[in-house]
Amino acid sequence: MDQDGYGIFKLAGKQWRAGRLALALTTEEIAPELFASPLCKNRACIRPEHLSPSTAREMNLRGDAWSGRNARKTHCPRNHPLIERGCKICACEATKRWQQRKKRAVI
Repeated sequence: MDQDGYGIFKLAGKQWRAGRLALALTTEEIAPELFASPLCKNRACIRPEHLSPSTAREMNLRGDAWSGRNARKTHCPRNHPLIERGCKICACEATKRWQQRKKRAVI
């Protein structure tokens, strides 16, 4: 196993991730930009029925890390829709509050 918990081994002088090779041997060769993602979330799993060729983004969306949880969000804590990288409504409201504080400080 490697430091991230994925199975690895060498075959014909080349190092392979066990899941990627298991998927390639039982189904078809997967594209270099794809990963053999374990759907069961067990990184050491090499059962072909548990593996899916996935992009890094797909793996992130399925994951439990903070980046995956944030990527799955569709609304901010105030229930405004998230657009691109944040909530435009909350950002506008924060800007207005800042401008009001700035005006009060000058007067």
